[in-house]
Amino acid sequence: MENQGLFKKLTLENWLDIDPGCTQFVSVKPDGTSQSISATDWAGKILAIEMPEAVPQDVKNIFDVARGTLCYGCYFYPLYTLGSEQCFRVLEAALRHKCRDLGAPERVRRRFGGMVDWLVTQGIIRDDQRVRWDAARRLRNMASHPERQSIKMPTMAVHELSIAVEMTTSLFPLDGNMA
Repeated sequence: MENQGLFKKLTLENWLDIDPGCTQFVSVKPDGTSQSISATDWAGKILAIEMPEAVPQDVKNIFDVARGTLCYGCYFYPLYTLGSEQCFRVLEAALRHKCRDLGAPERVRRRFGGMVDWLVTQGIIRDDQRVRWDAARRLRNMASHPERQSIKMPTMAVHELSIAVEMTTSLFPLDGNMA
């Protein structure tokens, strides 16, 4: 089945070329003119997002895969989607690590929702934050069980990377105090 023009069909000749889908995105200069956003500009936006030191290294490693995948999205547009889906794995790993640190029962650590429930009862995730964690769980499930290929815009994928950092940081704050 053809990809219906959603992204470039990879060949030996074009695999290192910018995906034409990425040239559709522009930045507007102060004088009102616009220009395409370069691969370097995208990489700069993505690499500026960092996971704080307080986050466990194994969670940061998963984050680095998400961030690296997004950096290469300009060469193959679907990598923006894959990178943003990796953000859900960052969140799940952060939940599992926090639950393990706090001695959550093994059965709790088997399910994303179970970990969120347990951390809410422990006061680690506030009630007003729960809706975000539940939304992340639903989005993770949709990404893990697709009926068709979804394609995310680079801006959305970069925003999701920032959200993953924010949510993960809420579990591992720099000052040690839960938000």
